[in-house]
Amino acid sequence: MKVLFWNVFYYPYDKPVIPSQQKRIAPILSKVDSLKCDAVGLAEVEDKVVTIIEEGLPSESEPLWARSNRPTERIGLLGRISRPSVLDLGYDNRAALLAEVGGVTIVCLHLTFSLRGSRMRSDQIQKVLRSIAGKEKVIIMGDFNALAWQRERRMLRKHGFSSAMKKGRWLRPVTSPAPGYRKYYNWWQKLLVGRGMSPDDIYVRGLNIHSSGVVYSESDHVGVWAEVS
Repeated sequence: MKVLFWNVFYYPYDKPVIPSQQKRIAPILSKVDSLKCDAVGLAEVEDKVVTIIEEGLPSESEPLWARSNRPTERIGLLGRISRPSVLDLGYDNRAALLAEVGGVTIVCLHLTFSLRGSRMRSDQIQKVLRSIAGKEKVIIMGDFNALAWQRERRMLRKHGFSSAMKKGRWLRPVTSPAPGYRKYYNWWQKLLVGRGMSPDDIYVRGLNIHSSGVVYSESDHVGVWAEVS
C-alpha cells in the first residue's frame, strides 16, 4: 500500500506575489497521479478547488471532505475508501478524516497552529487515539504543526506508532518551506522556520515500512509518501 499526504498551501491574501491555488493545483495533481497511491490526504484545500480535484479523480475513487480551520478551507482524503467518517478535533474548527483502505485504517489530519498550542494539539491527538482504539493496522498522516520531539508527536510513539519519514530518532526531511517558497513568508514566519521544519509526517502501526520520500511542486510544503504492507 502506498499513501501520500500534502498540504497544498491555502493563500487567501490579495497579494499578487504567488499564483492562486486554482493555478497551482494542476502540477500538484500531476505529481500525485504519478505516484499511484492507494490513499491521498490533502490539507489547506480551498473550496473552489475541490471540484477541480474531483474532476481529475478515477471513477472508483471516493473523496471525503471536511471543513477545517478557515470557513473556506477543507481537508480531504481520496482513494478507494470505505467506512468514511469525520472526527471533530476542536480548536480552530479542526477535523480529522478516518476511513479504511484494504483493511487498514487511514487517518488524515491537520492539527491546530499556535506557538503555544502544544496542549491543544495533544488534546487533538488524544481524540484521534481514542477513535482508533482496538485498531491493529493504522496509518496517521498529516501536518502536525509540531516538531518530532514535541509531546503531541511523542504520544504516537507511546501508542506503538513509528514514523515512516524518520532519519534518526528526531530527524526528519524538511517539509516546510519547500524550495522557492520561503520568500513568501513574513518576517516572523521566516524566523520560526529558520532553515526548515518537518511538521508533515506519516505514522504507521501494525505495518511494515518499505520506503518513503518527499515530492515537490507548487506548495510551501512538500508532499510526503510511504509504501507499507
